[in-house]
Amino acid sequence: MDEDALTEAIKRLRPSVVFHAGGIFRRCQKPMEEMVQPNIAMAEAIIRAAAASPSKPLVIYTSSMAAVRGPGQVPRDGRSCFDEEDWNRQSRPENGWGEAYQYSKVESELRA
Repeated sequence: MDEDALTEAIKRLRPSVVFHAGGIFRRCQKPMEEMVQPNIAMAEAIIRAAAASPSKPLVIYTSSMAAVRGPGQVPRDGRSCFDEEDWNRQSRPENGWGEAYQYSKVESELRA
């Protein structure tokens, strides 16, 4: 990812809205290096680029249910569903690529 090119493109194009709708999700041998760090870096880069733009575009940040719930996690306080106050606090990147992805989504969203 070229953050400078992203920042320049958003400044030059002056969009009113920027969508972040992507992330790396794949089996990998080194989840922190190949998925977690890049996913977090991409989310942060989008926010910085939008903030640096004169047009100050609205950022639509799409995430994943992975940011809300971890493996086997139930809704808090006996509720029947998850909501915007729920966060996945169970997934750990050292528990394999699946949980690493979930962890990356939580961390990306919290930082964004």
